[in-house]
Amino acid sequence: MQLLTVTLLLSIVAPVVSKTYYARALANFQCKGQPVSAQVEFMEANDNEAAHHHITTVNEKDGKFDVTAHDKSHRNFFQVITFQDIKTDFFLRVHHDCGCGAYFDTPFIPHEYNYKSEEEANEKPYDYGIVEISKCRESG
Repeated sequence: MQLLTVTLLLSIVAPVVSKTYYARALANFQCKGQPVSAQVEFMEANDNEAAHHHITTVNEKDGKFDVTAHDKSHRNFFQVITFQDIKTDFFLRVHHDCGCGAYFDTPFIPHEYNYKSEEEANEKPYDYGIVEISKCRESG
């Protein structure tokens, strides 16, 4: 009987412990006003640098970036039982030194641009616009 109870509980809780979210990001990267061709990573932030999740890497040309990515948002047990919807903290990392070090991290994509389907993310991208990577900022 206990095994049945545990199995039922896990079958109810497991699907809501993690959800997949999609985001599409558009950006035009520049270094001192000039388009940048560089490696750009679509990333998901975690509590510290070592735990950041590298989702995908793209070699973009002429500064133009347009990528859709997805990742799972993980919730702890308290967040599950209180029905909290924890979205993913997506950001972009540009590997080009424009005076700020080996890479430049963009601000997080706002949570309202996290979608449950790839189609919706493609229809409603987050547009960073022109990102001047010589303007140093705190990472992530």
